[in-house]
Amino acid sequence: MARPNKPTVLKVLSGTNQPCRDVDGLEFEPLAKFPKAPTVLPNSHATKEWNRLGPILFKNGLLTDASLGPFIVLCTTYGLIIQQSSAGVGVQAALLTQYLSFVREFGLTPAAAGKVKAPGPGKKANPFANNGK
Repeated sequence: MARPNKPTVLKVLSGTNQPCRDVDGLEFEPLAKFPKAPTVLPNSHATKEWNRLGPILFKNGLLTDASLGPFIVLCTTYGLIIQQSSAGVGVQAALLTQYLSFVREFGLTPAAAGKVKAPGPGKKANPFANNGK
């Protein structure tokens, strides 16, 4: 298995950062206004999750036009899991796996939180870059 990339911050601090190797991903404009829960959500559990998580993701600039589809699927999956659990039916492993995958994509687990970069006001100059030269 491949070793994960060292975070850029650590590369800068250790003096091994090479800007030519920095890869910037696609950047999407965050939503200007958090939308109401869509009518396609299957149940009230999914709608509650939309209203609980959505403002958190919106506040951190993680909801874009491109990420609304995956967020709908995340909330739908959550709603189905809760519905099945409440009915005393065993939850399918595939459903749990799908949910955990989406939760990680949005950085909603402690391990994944550091991997998701919320857009900020802009890049600030690093005073430690090039050892202060």
